[in-house]
Amino acid sequence: MAVTFSIIIPTYNRGHLIRNTILTAINQEFRNFELIIVDDGSTDNTGSLVNEIIQSEPNVSITYYLKNNGERAAARNFGTQKAIGQYVSFFDSDDELYPNHLGVANAFIQSHPDAEVFHQRYDIKNGANIKTSEGPIFKHSPNDELIKGNFL
Repeated sequence: MAVTFSIIIPTYNRGHLIRNTILTAINQEFRNFELIIVDDGSTDNTGSLVNEIIQSEPNVSITYYLKNNGERAAARNFGTQKAIGQYVSFFDSDDELYPNHLGVANAFIQSHPDAEVFHQRYDIKNGANIKTSEGPIFKHSPNDELIKGNFL
C-alpha cells in the first residue's frame, strides 16, 4: 500500500520539546503515514530521545536523519528528498497535532481529488495550553494571496 502522508519534522537542539511533537504525530487516528525527523546537527540529546521513541514504536514508520547544520529550510528539503508519501506535511519540532489531523486532511483529499496543495487551519496556544489565536480562513484564492506574501 502506498504511503499517503510524509510528515517531516526538522529539528535542532530541541530535545526538550520534540518528544511531544513526535508522540502527537504517531498517535494519529489515520495511520497511513511515515514520520521523517531531520536533525540539523543538534548537539543536545535530541538524537537519543528520537531513537528511544523509534525503539518503543516498532509499528510506526519513523526515520531519523542526522545531517550537518544547514538551517530549517535545508532540513525540510532533505526530508522531502527522502519522503515516499503522496503528500508532504511539515511540522516544527515544537508543534503538536490533533489526533484527527491526518484524518481531516485525508477526507479533504478524498472530496477534492484534483487538489495538489492544501492548507489546514491551526491553533496557536500559550504555555498553559490555552488557545490564543488560530490560522487563517481563506476568503480569496490562496494562490492570489501567496503572490502578496507567504501567509502560511
